[in-house]
Amino acid sequence: MKDSVVVKICTGTACYVQGGSFLLDLENKLNSEELAAVRIQGVGCLGCCGDSSGPRPPFAMVDDTLFGGIDIDELTEIVRGKLQDKGNTRQNHE
Repeated sequence: MKDSVVVKICTGTACYVQGGSFLLDLENKLNSEELAAVRIQGVGCLGCCGDSSGPRPPFAMVDDTLFGGIDIDELTEIVRGKLQDKGNTRQNHE
């Protein structure tokens, strides 16, 4: 297996109440092969809410890339794309 994909989901108050709680459901959206290659971590705060000109909560970091204002379906597709880029999964997600 190649390198795992690291997903950090902000669970700070602003992110949590604006949808971050739903991002934590990522482990239930991935199949067992995908899940074996992903490390999902809830983190207290990613420190991104202070920039009013930037993206809005909720925030998640996939490897070293920050994503804001995303939902669970978008996060799932981002993670699947990273897994394919790293050669960790087949393309069929069924």
